[in-house]
Amino acid sequence: MKKSIFFTYHPKVVESMVRETPKTILGLVVLSVIFFLIYKDYIPNKLLVAWGILQSIFIYLRHLNAKTLGIYIKEGNTEKIRLHVKLFFALLVYSAFVWNIGAFVGVVYASSPYEYISFVLIMGLITAGALSLSSILSAYVMYFLLMLLPQLFFLSQYSDSAHHAIILLAIIYIPTILLLAKSINKNLVNHIEDNEALANSVDELHKLSITDGLTQVYNRHYFFETAKHMIELSKRENKVVSLLMLDIDHFKEINDTYGHQAGDTVLVTLAQEVQKMTRQSDLFSRIGGEEFSVLLYDTPLEDAKIVAQKVCNTVAAYDFFYKEQLIDVTVSIGVASIDKSVDSLDELYFHADQRLYDAKECGRNCVR
Repeated sequence: MKKSIFFTYHPKVVESMVRETPKTILGLVVLSVIFFLIYKDYIPNKLLVAWGILQSIFIYLRHLNAKTLGIYIKEGNTEKIRLHVKLFFALLVYSAFVWNIGAFVGVVYASSPYEYISFVLIMGLITAGALSLSSILSAYVMYFLLMLLPQLFFLSQYSDSAHHAIILLAIIYIPTILLLAKSINKNLVNHIEDNEALANSVDELHKLSITDGLTQVYNRHYFFETAKHMIELSKRENKVVSLLMLDIDHFKEINDTYGHQAGDTVLVTLAQEVQKMTRQSDLFSRIGGEEFSVLLYDTPLEDAKIVAQKVCNTVAAYDFFYKEQLIDVTVSIGVASIDKSVDSLDELYFHADQRLYDAKECGRNCVR
């Protein structure tokens, strides 16, 4: 929740308020027209026009405020959102002032029982506001009280039982509508939080489906699915794609000598170090066991071999420790590129794997 003394709101409810603004503005325009039609024969034209100008200013500023908030929501600008929510509160105070001025002028110039009409208009406005404004509950409570309390004061100036009865009903109405607004706000926040939790679960499941659980790099399935698309794209853009196949030398001996936990530590550390040497456009994956692959986009064979040699040298020079024991780790790397004789992912993978085998045959800790 975002908090600033009186200003308390869930960040996502601001989006709901922005979405509801056009409906709110339409309702305000309709009620303003009704107010004009009812009081045009009673309130002097100058005062009525002045009230209309004040109301028009509010409607324009409310539209501008919602539009600006919408922009900052898309940008994720938290500070600007907070500022314009405060301006939204100020606009509600202004709106309550304008409506109460209208009601007061109506009481002064129109004969009884026209005060009931103003009361009903404002009651309708704050009831509708429970749907459009309760997304920011503190704003609605403020608006509700600023709109209703002056009306109760106007009605209290009449001494007959009918006016007193209306005041009593309004007092009973206050907790009812406030509880309704609170319930709407709670349901909206719960809905937002449930959707966020669901979205996070979907994201997490997707991440689990494409990520190797141990090393946290892409898994074999994701590699083959994505590599196909990258190769198709490279053909359309006339780019060269190269593949590095990495295999940790004598990995079984590491497991047998130091234990499988040591082997897991080596796999995780190696993945982290190789990941640092890849670009965002590259596809680094664990194919299985101690075998990894790096698909290099827009990288000719000779450049790919330079990258492979850098990886090979970096791993050989890195100090792999497990429980204060230094483990000697090297890798063998096979490199292949898409060319006239290698046209598909299967062929690219086959050639890189063959060259990896050659690297192992040549004594390991080398690139072929």
